[in-house]
This record gives sequence, C-alpha cells and structure tokens, in this order.
Amino acid sequence: MRKGIFVLIILTLVAAVLSSCATKKTEEEYLTLITDLTQGKEFGQAIKYYEELIRFYPQSVKIDEYKGKYLDILVDMSYKGTDDEQEEYLEKVVEVFPDSEDPRVIYSAFRLAKMEEAEDPDEARVLYQNLKKDGLNELAKYLIGESEFEDALLCYQKIMELFPGGEDEDKSVFMIGYIYGEYLNNIEKAKDYFQIVIDKYPDSELRDDAEWMHENVGKPLEEIIFEEPIEGVKDQTSTASDDI
Repeated sequence: MRKGIFVLIILTLVAAVLSSCATKKTEEEYLTLITDLTQGKEFGQAIKYYEELIRFYPQSVKIDEYKGKYLDILVDMSYKGTDDEQEEYLEKVVEVFPDSEDPRVIYSAFRLAKMEEAEDPDEARVLYQNLKKDGLNELAKYLIGESEFEDALLCYQKIMELFPGGEDEDKSVFMIGYIYGEYLNNIEKAKDYFQIVIDKYPDSELRDDAEWMHENVGKPLEEIIFEEPIEGVKDQTSTASDDI
C-alpha cells in the first residue's frame, strides 16, 4: 500500500515537472495555436499558450498586445462557468496584473470582494479598502458607462461606508440618488438621497442641483420641459462623479 502511494507521488511530481517544461515555440506558432483554440472554444488551453507566449517573449515588440489579449480572454472567462470557476479567473486577473489601472482589472478585484462578503465580511472589507477611495470612484464612473448600475451604486455606497466624512461625501450621496432615479427607476430612494444632500450638506455646490432633482426626478419630460433647470443638472454624471 505504501509502495503504491509512493509511486503515485513520484508520478505526480514527474507530471508536474514535465508540464512546467513547456517546449518553446515561435511567436507565430503560438498565435496560430491560440487562434485555432479560441475558434474551437478551447479557452483553457488558449490561456496556457498565452501564458507561455508572454513568459518566453517578454521583450517582443508585441508584448503589450499579447498581454492585452490575454487579459481579454481572462476577463471573458470570469463571467462563465460556476462561481468557483469565475473566482479562479478573477484571482488570476488580479494576480497577473497587480499594478494595472485597466478598469477591468479593478472591477475584477471588486467582484472578488463581492464574492467574499457572504463568507468573510472582514476579508471583503479589506479587499474593498485596497481599492482605495479614488479607485472606487473611478470604477463607479466606468461602470455607469458599462450600464453596470447596481455595481456603480455599490461603489459609492462603499466609499461612504469605508471612507466616511470625506470632503466629497456629498458627491457620493448625490450620485447614489442620481443612479437610483435615472437608472434604477427607484424614485423614492432617489428623493431620499437628494434630501440628504439638501439637509446634511447645506453648503454643498450640489445643493441646488439636489433640490432641482428632488423636485423633478421621475417626472415625464413634458412636465418639466418649460422649467429652468439648475446649470449643470443636464448631465449629473459629469458634474458630480467627475469631481469626486
């Protein structure tokens, strides 16, 4: 029995060594293999070849292109399969691109934090904090552009929760109201947050905008078309979120 276990361990180690000693191919050969594999939807193997390509040719003039396409396929795979499989790809994105400012990488870290909340809230809190206030704010603007409104909302909520009392807190409150009203069609909640801006931040540069939005959010256009909106309310995603 022990001999059998010993043999199994040896075979496992040998297999691991052989798998790590990939035969180097030319860049063109890797690209051809990757193209064939992705067309055949064999994405797992395509990812392995991308990893070899990047490892063997770090000085290639096309290395940034290779890394970009590698990131593309990792992000795409992070939306497929089981939760565990998605988490595996998200972790790989964050691990391989730790210093990237690409919003997809930051969003991957954000999604990992969301997954962690149910099992380990303390760890999730640390993951959110690692994104920093500016990172969450920039991510929120990116997510609005991608129509990921629920997650954009969560970004602003996390800013308020993890970085309370900041000088721009009124803008996070305003944007929560704006997302509820303009994108999620929750007029009552939108009004609640606009009222918070009005009551809690009387000196805010967004106070007049909040009053106008509180009065008009959810109204049909024909009911407000002849009113004079406060300057800047026409595009709140630029007046508020760009300044946070």
